[in-house]
Amino acid sequence: MVDSPNPAPTPDSLATLPEPLAIPEKGISLVWLVPLVAALIAAWIGWMSWSERGATIHITFHSAEGIEPGKTRIRYRNVDLGRVTRVSLGADQREVMVTAEMSREAEPFLNASTRFWVVRPRIDPGGISGLTTLVSGAYIELDPGSSRQGGARIFMGLKEPPVITHDAPGSYLRLQARQLGSIGPKSPVYHRRIQVGEVVGYQLLPEAEGVEVQIFLNAPYDRLVYQNTRFWHAGGVEASLDANGFQFRTEAVRALIAGGIAFGIPEWEEARGQPSSKQTFTLYDSRKEAEERHFADGKRYLLHFASSVRGLQPGAPVEFFGIPVGQVQALRLEWESTQQHYQVPVVIELEPQRLGVEAEALTELLEHLVANGLRGRLRPGNLLTGQLYIALEMEHEPPLATLSQEHRYPAIPTLAGGVSELTRRVEQILGRVEALPLEQMAGQLEELLTAAATTLNRPEVGEILQQTQSSLVAFNRLLASSEGQLSSVTSGLNETLQQLNQLLQQAEKTLQQVETGVLSEESELRYQLFDTLNEVDRAARSIREVAEYLERHPDALLLGRQKR
Repeated sequence: MVDSPNPAPTPDSLATLPEPLAIPEKGISLVWLVPLVAALIAAWIGWMSWSERGATIHITFHSAEGIEPGKTRIRYRNVDLGRVTRVSLGADQREVMVTAEMSREAEPFLNASTRFWVVRPRIDPGGISGLTTLVSGAYIELDPGSSRQGGARIFMGLKEPPVITHDAPGSYLRLQARQLGSIGPKSPVYHRRIQVGEVVGYQLLPEAEGVEVQIFLNAPYDRLVYQNTRFWHAGGVEASLDANGFQFRTEAVRALIAGGIAFGIPEWEEARGQPSSKQTFTLYDSRKEAEERHFADGKRYLLHFASSVRGLQPGAPVEFFGIPVGQVQALRLEWESTQQHYQVPVVIELEPQRLGVEAEALTELLEHLVANGLRGRLRPGNLLTGQLYIALEMEHEPPLATLSQEHRYPAIPTLAGGVSELTRRVEQILGRVEALPLEQMAGQLEELLTAAATTLNRPEVGEILQQTQSSLVAFNRLLASSEGQLSSVTSGLNETLQQLNQLLQQAEKTLQQVETGVLSEESELRYQLFDTLNEVDRAARSIREVAEYLERHPDALLLGRQKR
């Protein structure tokens, strides 16, 4: 039997169904917990991001090399304090503006003196740095300043990393020098050949009168600097040749390449206390100069020279009784309209303490010395190199002169000296030689030589010499004979005396002939003598030419005569 399908419901059957009963749910459905938790997590993340977010700053650099938005970090002591978010060109298109978001903990470090720079591999006199960035990439280093003006948001980035950070213990010092030499930023500073600091920077003095160098000495070595400490260039080798032989010294091998500065106190001085923060020290060109210039308050004077000063240079010594008392500062060429000639004014600086007086009494002392014969003179310091120095000498009965005031400095009178004085004396000697009666002396010499030659050529002279030789032989035999042969010795001695008497008589006749002998004008000897005298005259002229050439070119003694 096959079952029939269910019949379709009819309206009557639907009307008989019971009505549904609605039962309300209790509490919140678990389905809503998922979006609620997600919202709470998002809020917490947002709050954490907002709470850790610090200020947005802008840093200006000259180049964006190595800086990438979203990747480059800003660090301090290898701790991330921010991140670069944007890099763009400045308004003038010459600089790059870097925008970065800093963390809240970086806020205390953002002040008016905060510095930023890009850390990348560098090679400088201080060595090689930034090698770790070859792997991790470049980053921006922050150096918090010491300024109390916080809240800064705009900064100027540095081209190069600073030599010293703000928290490095030590002291800054200022030095003044005539020229910079081979030193630069990060050049080492030595004390007893140990590096104790570095050069921070340098700048020209007002009106370009010199260079000011800033250095930093690490603690505790900065306590080794006193009021009378001397600084000098250490970037080279000092060589000297003196009574002790050839000597050379240098501070360190590194200083030969990167330059450097050394300091110390002369052995004959004692420390004078710590310097003030405003004290400026002198940077000398060499250790020798620093040790020699140990007196301050130098006073300047002027000397005029009317002759060549070739070989005199600034820095040349000024000596008094052979003792250095100063040095040459400057020299130039000047036209003297009153005398209608050129002269060379030379400015020198004397150190009063070397002369045993104070600075205020130096001029009065020089006035007294000048009145008693003090004069300045050029002297050759080295004949091989042609270098000159100025000697202050006491002259006996010099021309009257006084210590006059010319322009800015008092003028010390001078006398001719140096190579020009040597030339003048040679000319005087040659003039005296030319004034001699050479022809008369030559005639008398001719007569004497002719008479002597005539006498020596006579046969009698030969016989006399033979007899003299025989006599000497006989005399030697007498000395060798025994005492029993006194009689023969006496007779031989008598013969010898007779021969000597004859020799003296012959010599007397010869001298008479020399005194009365007269040479003929056709004598060959006469012409030879005149030729010899002419050669002497030409040699004297050559000496004068050599002396004049040496006055113009004193270095020819070392280098020889140059082709011109």
